[in-house]
Amino acid sequence: MSNNINQAVNAKGLIDLVNINQKKVTTILFTDAKTNEGKGIKKIFIKLSKNFSDCFFIFVDKSKFIDTDGQMSINHKINTYFLIFFNTQKVSVIEGPDIGVCERNINHILKMIHDANNQEQNNDTTDNKEILSEEESHDTSSNDSHHKKHKKHKKHKKHKKDDDTSSNDSTSNENKSQEVELSPQQKMQIFKMQKMKRMQKLQQLKMLENYEKKLMSQQMNVINYLFEMAKKKKRYENDSDED
Repeated sequence: MSNNINQAVNAKGLIDLVNINQKKVTTILFTDAKTNEGKGIKKIFIKLSKNFSDCFFIFVDKSKFIDTDGQMSINHKINTYFLIFFNTQKVSVIEGPDIGVCERNINHILKMIHDANNQEQNNDTTDNKEILSEEESHDTSSNDSHHKKHKKHKKHKKHKKDDDTSSNDSTSNENKSQEVELSPQQKMQIFKMQKMKRMQKLQQLKMLENYEKKLMSQQMNVINYLFEMAKKKKRYENDSDED
């Protein structure tokens, strides 16, 4: 077997494998390896794992599986079925040995995760641009204000010099005292305010990330529900055909 597939012989081992690989889409095959169906589906399942190197696969032989604590109950009414997990949450159930349905479900879930990650990266880029824009705007405003005050001071100084040359030194000292110079405490206060704004942006990003995770979980539940409804409809149609 390849590195992304393993076999679980008991409930604890199965749960540990799911938890360890919680960041990956994890597919579990439950079947009886002694039957012809089980032998055939196991070979196909191993081939499937090679097509999805970023995912994880677990094989469970129902005839040898031990679950003394009831942590992972086995459905003995169905010979073969699949469970798909992501972030330790069950997101899909496929009843029967249809490996094609299993493959389509994995592809669909991977696409949803990819789209969600792209959306998160776009949001991060937008927020970072806003933070940089605010900082640049603040710096430009400060420089313009300082330039205007300096220009006004020079004009005032020249006027004083023309009116009273004898008092040039005293006037110059007085005008210098009028220049706006930020104290270290004021500079530190401005720095803290800018830092607080950045922290608020990070908190907003974190809230958005949690919301997206919640939304993804809800989407997975909807997918699972739609799969269940499709299976019930198929069983109903088969029963109608038999009647």
